[in-house]
Amino acid sequence: MQYYTLEDSYSSVIIVEHDLNAKTYKEFEDTINLIVENSVKNIVISFKDVRYMTSSALGLLLETKKIISSRDGNIIFTDMNEYVSWVLTVCGAYDEFKIKKNLNDALMYISKNVSQKKENEE
Repeated sequence: MQYYTLEDSYSSVIIVEHDLNAKTYKEFEDTINLIVENSVKNIVISFKDVRYMTSSALGLLLETKKIISSRDGNIIFTDMNEYVSWVLTVCGAYDEFKIKKNLNDALMYISKNVSQKKENEE
């Protein structure tokens, strides 16, 4: 799993490179917690190589969504395959998150939103 914070320092990207199962959940949880502790407002998560996700991972994402929403931010999912989409749909969580086709689209969405918020503040 890779993660990095963008230059705006309000946004982070997580690239999940494996299934989110019992063996890998702790690493995912630690990564999410580290990002949240750094007061990030936007999190982009690429699920490109995810073929399985535990209910614990889904629960963590929903809890993180509450925190990020309270900061007026977003969690954006990208590169979702049919399985991840199906899990989110079955659990009724699909509409809880922003969904973008790929990482580039998600980063453009964040850039546009950050620019609009700055204009509104001025």
